[in-house]
Amino acid sequence: MSERTPGWYPDPDRPRSIRWWNGSDWTDEQPPQPSASTPALNSESTPETPPKSRRGLLIAGIAVGAVLLVGAGVAVGSSLLNREAPAQAAASPSATKEAEVRTTPSAAAQPTPEAPPAPTVMAVGQTLESKNFHLTVNSAEILDQIETTDGAPLTPAAGTQLVLVKTTYTVTGPNAVDLTCGNYDTFIRGYDSEGGQMAETFETPRIPGNQPCNQKIVTGQTAEWNFAYQMTSGRQPGALVVVDTNFYGEGSWGEENVMALR
Repeated sequence: MSERTPGWYPDPDRPRSIRWWNGSDWTDEQPPQPSASTPALNSESTPETPPKSRRGLLIAGIAVGAVLLVGAGVAVGSSLLNREAPAQAAASPSATKEAEVRTTPSAAAQPTPEAPPAPTVMAVGQTLESKNFHLTVNSAEILDQIETTDGAPLTPAAGTQLVLVKTTYTVTGPNAVDLTCGNYDTFIRGYDSEGGQMAETFETPRIPGNQPCNQKIVTGQTAEWNFAYQMTSGRQPGALVVVDTNFYGEGSWGEENVMALR
């Protein structure tokens, strides 16, 4: 210390204060109050060091700021990724297609539904041999009117035409059958060439060739059975669907049989 010239220096006992060095020793002289004329520290003095408490606050502040900045960066980055993900997916249709390929079963692996077998259609003149009867379609004619055995002829309604179907019916079961006024062993529906159902006229008792009403035919007996339909104009007769209603016992219908009308 003897080499120092007299002057104000940082107090070795109180680092935040200055003290007068007289050239050989430290004195108790108080420094002057700060003013424009206050002498500066000796050029050999060192800068003031912040106290430990301030250094701790400063370091903690820097650390917290860094954490906040890093956290903010992660949050912003995550937000951007979330916003960019749909755009990237939309911009990459190949990835979507690849995902579909992975999740969609192969078309070759999928079973092809089988079409139901086409029904056997019996030709005109061929006999349907059911359990309780035999039935043969002889003809189907489109007529402007159908003559009757009683009263005026049958005429079609507007937009329709008449179809006269002629068949031969043989009883093979044990029950006697009234073909004209109540055949309970046979159920028949008629269809045109476009698949539309033809409408029954319910005029069987008046059509020539039929048995009188309430006259039954018995087992082994054959009779004509003729009936009329109304059909949409411009179409052709299609087919009859015939069911034996007592094939498996009374009231238990058998299979449907298709009989052509042309």
